[in-house]
Amino acid sequence: MTQLLSDTVETLLAEEGFKVDRVKPIVPATALDEDNTVTFRIFVKGHKGEWPCMVRCFENTSRVLVYSLYPDQVPEHLRSRISELICRINYGLILGNFEMDWDDGELRYKTSIDVEGFGLNSTILRNLVYGNFHSFDLYFNALALGMDTERDLDMIVMEAENPDMPKGFDLVDEIVH
Repeated sequence: MTQLLSDTVETLLAEEGFKVDRVKPIVPATALDEDNTVTFRIFVKGHKGEWPCMVRCFENTSRVLVYSLYPDQVPEHLRSRISELICRINYGLILGNFEMDWDDGELRYKTSIDVEGFGLNSTILRNLVYGNFHSFDLYFNALALGMDTERDLDMIVMEAENPDMPKGFDLVDEIVH
């Protein structure tokens, strides 16, 4: 008998040391949802913050989806600003994307994989999950800065992506300019 995708995911997450809880999905049902999905919740502590994470297993189509959820919802008056910020962040991302629910301000980072035909192993799941965590943690402070300040969004993204970048310029020779 073939093991369910959700059982494999649950086992592999537990082997990584996560406390895994099966939960009812917090995302509303959509046309893309299947009848046979299982959702797990884990909590993550990165270098820049702590957040809940949802891992959804779509048994019928062999897909796994990982959401890192920003701990606070985006206030309505900041949703346009944060939309622009995540658009600027998403432009250069290789794996995954940020998204925001315009109605309630939920902000999350999503990675996913379709494992139909080859199955899921610990390396594939680890890459999917930790790739998600790394990207979310990288931009965690940028999201907070986007909500808490009027700072330039380009600078917020640049500083997140280049944390050791010197601030400003020291002109050696003003004649160059």
